[in-house]
Amino acid sequence: MQKSRFIVLSIPASGDDEEVGEDTIGWILVSSNNRPLGRGGTTFASSEACLDAVNQLRREHERMTSSALAEANGQWAWRVDVDGRTVAVSTRTYFRHHECDYNLRRFLEAVPAADVVDGIRIVQSGRRRGR
Repeated sequence: MQKSRFIVLSIPASGDDEEVGEDTIGWILVSSNNRPLGRGGTTFASSEACLDAVNQLRREHERMTSSALAEANGQWAWRVDVDGRTVAVSTRTYFRHHECDYNLRRFLEAVPAADVVDGIRIVQSGRRRGR
């Protein structure tokens, strides 16, 4: 049975021309049924830096603090901090606070036991392909 896992993503720079700028590297944590649980609170210059951040998050999971905040549109989103740095954010917003809190708890539970997928997934036009 597959379990939750961190996936490193390469996201093309914005713009019509794919060669406008450098790709951005980030991570997403997905559940065993491929549902997004959360994503990195920042992006990285390299896949190595991204993997280092994921491994640090896994090691420091007991030091994480979290909060759920209502956005201007009235929907809820969560974030996770370590030492005042935002390290993870929700992948979507929620209509109700209890939905946001529930999904935050699923993320926090998954972090220490999640696998890290080998390789980098390239995100293009909303679709991913392996690299």
